[in-house]
Amino acid sequence: SVYEDDKRVGYMGFEIDMRPQKKLEKRILQSERLAVIGKMAAKVAHEIRNPLSSISLNTELLEDEIRTEFGGLPEEAETLLKTIIGEVDRVANLSEEYLQFSRLPEAEITLCHIDDLVRDVVEFIEPEANTVGIQIITKIQEDIPPFPFDYQQIRRVLLNLYRNAIEAMKNGGLIRTEVKLLGEDVEIRIADTGDGIPDEYGKKIFDPFFTTKDLGTGLGLAITKQIITEHGGKISYESRLKSGTTFIIRLPLNASEEGQETRENQSVR
Repeated sequence: SVYEDDKRVGYMGFEIDMRPQKKLEKRILQSERLAVIGKMAAKVAHEIRNPLSSISLNTELLEDEIRTEFGGLPEEAETLLKTIIGEVDRVANLSEEYLQFSRLPEAEITLCHIDDLVRDVVEFIEPEANTVGIQIITKIQEDIPPFPFDYQQIRRVLLNLYRNAIEAMKNGGLIRTEVKLLGEDVEIRIADTGDGIPDEYGKKIFDPFFTTKDLGTGLGLAITKQIITEHGGKISYESRLKSGTTFIIRLPLNASEEGQETRENQSVR
């Protein structure tokens, strides 16, 4: 209160915008949550790897024993052994993905050209897409300056989004890529013509271990969001059922303090 001649004549107050602080706290909380999940994933993966190696080795020994005993490998035995080895390999790949999630390296931020990176990724993934009837169209703004980011980590992000797009189009289709300046950011849009993402999945797709795939780990988009967040950027998506999905990445031309603080508080290694 404000007083004049012992009489209250008004009020004085201060307003502090806590939104940036709340936003940073949310990012740090997410980092800590991912750290716990990463440790759990690493523990599970380590516990699985030794038994898997033993099963794989003994399966090979069993195959040799059967060949020696019967002078060859009966068809039924061959089918069963191939099934065992296939499942062992599948679980081994899953455990390897868990380990990669728990050991995501610290970002090595250097001055890079995003146009070169996008062209590199498209050139790498295009043959894979073409074999299943998918065409990739790329549009890149010419005057985008180099800016600081981790080339390998952002490459991993783009590869994951392209592979998701390919998997979403079982009967072929089109992937449109657009890279452009948007204010102080670079925006990357990757749009497919697949089935789209149902509304009920919308808030879950970036959560660790959430997947709709029979053989998925549910870590791809979680890692993608983690990498983008560490760069001080944002990732979102737009989707319509039966019309396709567009993932939108925004990366700052200048590394933000928020991104730096998130990296410093990130302990999923």
